[in-house]
Amino acid sequence: MKTTLTTTILLLFTQFCFAQDFWIELDFPEETTFSALAGNSEGWIFGASPKGVYVSFDNGLNWSNTSLSNSTYRIIVDNEDRIFATIYPNIYYSVDNSVSWNVIVCPSVGIMTLYVNNNTIVFGNWGSIYKSSDFGETWNQVLDFDIDGTVVNAIVEKNTDGVLFAGVTAFMGGGGVYRSLNNGDTWGLAGLHNKYISSLAISSSGVLFAGSRGDHEYGGGGVFRSEDNGITWEEVAYDVWVTSMAIDPFDVLYIGCTNENGGQGGVFRSIDNGESWELIVSGMGNYPNVDGLSIAPDGYLYAYGNYLYRSAEPIFSPNSIYEPEINEFKIFPNPFNDFVNIVLPSVLQNNSSINIMIYDNFGKSVFKQKFNGNNDITVNLSSLKSGLYYLAIELNGHRYTKTILKVSR
Repeated sequence: MKTTLTTTILLLFTQFCFAQDFWIELDFPEETTFSALAGNSEGWIFGASPKGVYVSFDNGLNWSNTSLSNSTYRIIVDNEDRIFATIYPNIYYSVDNSVSWNVIVCPSVGIMTLYVNNNTIVFGNWGSIYKSSDFGETWNQVLDFDIDGTVVNAIVEKNTDGVLFAGVTAFMGGGGVYRSLNNGDTWGLAGLHNKYISSLAISSSGVLFAGSRGDHEYGGGGVFRSEDNGITWEEVAYDVWVTSMAIDPFDVLYIGCTNENGGQGGVFRSIDNGESWELIVSGMGNYPNVDGLSIAPDGYLYAYGNYLYRSAEPIFSPNSIYEPEINEFKIFPNPFNDFVNIVLPSVLQNNSSINIMIYDNFGKSVFKQKFNGNNDITVNLSSLKSGLYYLAIELNGHRYTKTILKVSR
């Protein structure tokens, strides 16, 4: 189902009125800007800039330079808390939170995007993809586009079975989403030929999203969704020029957009796999360009480009219990008007006491009710204003949370 975001903006943005802005503006360090941000498990945020790598210990309020002071383009933190930063033409990494750095010598081609998993490193640049299986000791060129004006903008992993996707822009024609089924050894075009793919994201259930900031033939950007490893695609948003994507542990998808070419700048959010979208720009001013998005492990969302912003509150709680096998209660309709129906999975049914709680976008409790021994529950939320909410079920000392969206009739 296609969604025209410029129309949705008028409907949703005028309905949502929050006491607190979603975003707060932060200062860049020392009159520089960031081309990438990444966070570690300690809550530290690292920024790549023309003046090197900076670190913040207080969620972006203050920044300190690290010992890496050369111009840095990309930075990532892997699941072992190793920090990787790209300084042409090499990769630098730190295992002590940026106190010291080690170099990985790379082919002299430059790095536009970077993927690391244990000893496997895959990077994309202008015209090709390179892979190392021995942590940079040796490199192989695994894909050569042989077309001028072709750049690899994103590489993501679907699962632990070696399925990788790459987002490619080819300004002279070509590009799209490429797929590898063998951990990056070989690649083939999966789809979206001629789209200027800027970013990729994958949900916990394996749904693949691709963001485009244009098309070689038709010009327009948008968001595309695939539920079969990129074999088929559905356009779920158009008329936006997408620069970046981020998805949280609860599969809430965020896209950053540029206002170049007359497009709508800012950040959009979808809680239903791209079926509907909400513009979240309160606190951003006049819809600035957003070049990148990053979700920190502590739950804060960052947006950067001409300006640097952070969500005023975490978009999720890192301490939330997230158990997909047990957290699959059905909520319908969603989006909803007045009533929400909840069907509990069998493992949660026939409990003597169940608390249903609703929180608004900033964590304020707006509804709480106890239900006794109900397997199918109907909750009357007609008193709530339109907007995004979090529905929580609490029982036996545990909490299970889902995101819901109320819309006007």
